[in-house]
Amino acid sequence: MGDLALIILNYNSYADCKTCVDRLLSFGGKMHIIVVDNCSLDGSFALLRQEYCGRDVDVLQTQSNRGYSAGNNAGIRYAIDTYGAETVGILNPDVLLPDENFLRTLVGRLYSDERFAVIGASVLDADGDYDPGKSAWDIPTARELWREHCLFARKKRHSGWDMIGEGLARVECVAGCFFLAKVSCLDAVGFLDENVFLYNEENILGIRCRQNGFMEVLATDLFYRHNHAKIRRDLSFREKIRATHFSYQSRKYLCKTYYRSKGLLMIWLVERLNKIWLAFAYIKHNILKRKHGDGPQT
Repeated sequence: MGDLALIILNYNSYADCKTCVDRLLSFGGKMHIIVVDNCSLDGSFALLRQEYCGRDVDVLQTQSNRGYSAGNNAGIRYAIDTYGAETVGILNPDVLLPDENFLRTLVGRLYSDERFAVIGASVLDADGDYDPGKSAWDIPTARELWREHCLFARKKRHSGWDMIGEGLARVECVAGCFFLAKVSCLDAVGFLDENVFLYNEENILGIRCRQNGFMEVLATDLFYRHNHAKIRRDLSFREKIRATHFSYQSRKYLCKTYYRSKGLLMIWLVERLNKIWLAFAYIKHNILKRKHGDGPQT
């Protein structure tokens, strides 16, 4: 696997990133490990650079935090320019892969058909539970694009696995927390779309692959763990507004660019309703706090 480069995009996640990298180093394989720090504010870059100085890990830092796609593209281009990588893996810092054989099997399946551009695997959450819809899903329709933006409807649709081989299913989008991709195919589709800061990167990559005649596939019998923290319920009003803003901006771009603006008005309306609901919940929360003698939420 000497032409395989694994890219971990870090932002304020030193502990998770170190655990992820240490696990990869324990495999003893010949893949290249590249950590890209996306301008962390907690000193992660200095800590990671010191931790892996003189070891088989490259630690880079972007010039500015331009989001998931731009950060990962920086790592992909570094892997190509430095190592001539033909295959890249994208990992979130809170992802734990089981062993080297897991990677070897995925690489073998990825190259078993020239049409395959991207391969993912089945995701287990922090509790070890499996939800098929978090591993892969269908490219959303215009209606689903605005409905999924609603705060009350976050579940993505998947129409069941189209099995095309033992342990291998054809899918439309794989989870962005971990996947492998052929560099030649990423180059053909223009790499990851840097016009979105966060959210919908997987949908855009799935659309671009389909437009270029490529396929995304899922290893249904291979599992890895994504120790994604559960959504905090103590986020401030500003933090909640910021999160829904990123989601809105990415869906607006996706709709205008790939759906000929169909559903754009509904996306805008849903975003306004989301903000109204958040404001109502914020006011209600603070009224209850005052009744109990607590100070207002900031």
